[in-house]
Amino acid sequence: HTLPATLPPPYAQGVKAFSRRRGLSSSKPPQPRLTTAPPASRWIATASTDARARLVNLKLVNYAPNARPVDVAWSGERAFARVLNATVLTAASADAQNNLSMPDAVAPAALDPPPALGPTGLSIAMPPWSLVVVTVALGDQ
Repeated sequence: HTLPATLPPPYAQGVKAFSRRRGLSSSKPPQPRLTTAPPASRWIATASTDARARLVNLKLVNYAPNARPVDVAWSGERAFARVLNATVLTAASADAQNNLSMPDAVAPAALDPPPALGPTGLSIAMPPWSLVVVTVALGDQ
């Protein structure tokens, strides 16, 4: 199943789609929304839910040389309870690569600062040239 992202034009092409895993039995599917309008450079984001484990996995890619703040709004039946994990894969430039002389030029690390959880979603500060993966636990009700 696919949940469309809600973004004001012209940013709708910046997000492919939000998807959910099989087994989500909610009659009203959650509606994740990216509410921060991105700058003109390219970026993408996806989200998937695991209803059995009560998790939301967010994946965001920043193709820009500038940091990007992103706010994610959540209107599901269960509120975001806590951020379980926030990992970033980033480098000093878009063409960075690992090699024998620099084996850790591109390596995963904890996202710093960590995402800020609010009453209706969370805020994520994406570093330049980065892939950010955030796992959020959903509350009981």
